[in-house]
Amino acid sequence: MIKISNDLYEFNLWVSFEEDPDKTIKWVFEEYNMFLYPITSHADFSPINDKNYLVRVPEFDIKKVGHMPLLCHELLHATFKILEDVGLKLNSGSEEAYTYLFQYLMYEFLEELNKKSP
Repeated sequence: MIKISNDLYEFNLWVSFEEDPDKTIKWVFEEYNMFLYPITSHADFSPINDKNYLVRVPEFDIKKVGHMPLLCHELLHATFKILEDVGLKLNSGSEEAYTYLFQYLMYEFLEELNKKSP
């Protein structure tokens, strides 16, 4: 699991790509006392509370063509929710903040993934 934090918007985004999705469900329950349903699709975004969010992409493989767009899709959901939670609605005046946050999330994820790779 990869943790992405941001001091400006004060959030933690957890990106789980565990092969065993039950492990992530158990972790969220133990850490935040929140029950998550098993995902029924290839990926999922879940707000945990107003400062913690979770993206689940089980069995993520950067080498598989369809996995990166799936991750981007879920990180975009995270971007919308994080900025909505801090009161920044999407409009022509705020779209740059949205795109910068999305870029930041992608960059941080790839940096952390790179550190975990042999």
